[in-house]
Amino acid sequence: MKYSHILWDWNGTLLNDVDCAVASVNDILVQNGLPATDFDTYVQTMEYPLEVYYRKLMGDYDYRAVMEQFQQGYAAHFESAQLSAGVQETLETLRAAGARQFIVSAFEQTRLLQYVRRFSIAQYFEQISGANDILVGSKSDRARQILENNPAHNAVFIGDTVSDYQTAQEIGCDCILYSGGHQHRKSLLNLGCPVAENMKQIVALCMK
Repeated sequence: MKYSHILWDWNGTLLNDVDCAVASVNDILVQNGLPATDFDTYVQTMEYPLEVYYRKLMGDYDYRAVMEQFQQGYAAHFESAQLSAGVQETLETLRAAGARQFIVSAFEQTRLLQYVRRFSIAQYFEQISGANDILVGSKSDRARQILENNPAHNAVFIGDTVSDYQTAQEIGCDCILYSGGHQHRKSLLNLGCPVAENMKQIVALCMK
């Protein structure tokens, strides 16, 4: 096993919720009299921090108000979300190989726990760390704290965005990115870390 500690992103990585996010963004756009987006445009134009993405879409706006609208839409559209293909088997394989697994998400903690438990995978994680508000801030401090509390021989952060790569850089661990999430593969390929197309590839990268 290459890694003793695996820090997982949630949205777009373990959870395939891109369709849910697109529908929620479209709710916001329609409510503000703006044209809707589509799946391909969303993953090609998604950018972090999210303030930048919404500024491209909407110009001047109230970030907190938009995040509240997004949360309402997300809850309404959540039935379209499901675990990414092969997640349960992947988590089981990595646990059996001795990896300690954690979730570090920008999603608000109470809802994060609710959703992880809904998919019956909470037992695979020693800690599930979400944000204390809905503003989708940095994950780096919480990821760093997990590694300080659980000293790692070799750790990796697995996510689906440029922001996840930046988190890994900030906490000094390896990164594996998954191209089935919220940012298009072309946005991930020039970062210099492995980019996996599916969970089997992620397992292989963690094991070798």
